[in-house]
This record gives sequence, C-alpha cells and structure tokens, in this order.
Amino acid sequence: MTKENTATPPDNALKDRKKFLISKWVETAAILPGVTTLLSALASWIGSLHSGIQSINFTKSNNMASEGNAECYTIADRL
Repeated sequence: MTKENTATPPDNALKDRKKFLISKWVETAAILPGVTTLLSALASWIGSLHSGIQSINFTKSNNMASEGNAECYTIADRL
C-alpha cells in the first residue's frame, strides 16, 4: 500500500497566497465605495427627473379639473 502525499505546502506559498487574497480584498474594498457613490448619484438624478415630470403632470391635471369644474358650474347656473 502506498501513502498519498498529504504534505502541506511550504510556509512561503501560504504567506504568498494570503498576501494575494488580502490585496484583492483591499482592491475590492477601495473600488466598492466609488461604484456605490456613482449608483447613488444616478438613482437620485433619475428620481428627481421623474419627480419633476410627475409634478408637471399633476399641475396639468389639476388645471384641467379646475376648468371642468368651472364649466359645470357655468352650465348649472344657466339652467
């Protein structure tokens, strides 16, 4: 029966691997806030754009409702 090689890699290989993984995490941690900031700014801009459109449409609707009410009262006064 032969024994499989279960020896652990040399300490330097483990240290190099840890350093590599840590450096990747640091890069990710450095990039993530920037991406988050850009996405938040985009969401704010889109929200304000839709809010402006909603406000304009609400004003038009309100004006149309006022004109319709005015016409109803004018017609009712004629009767």
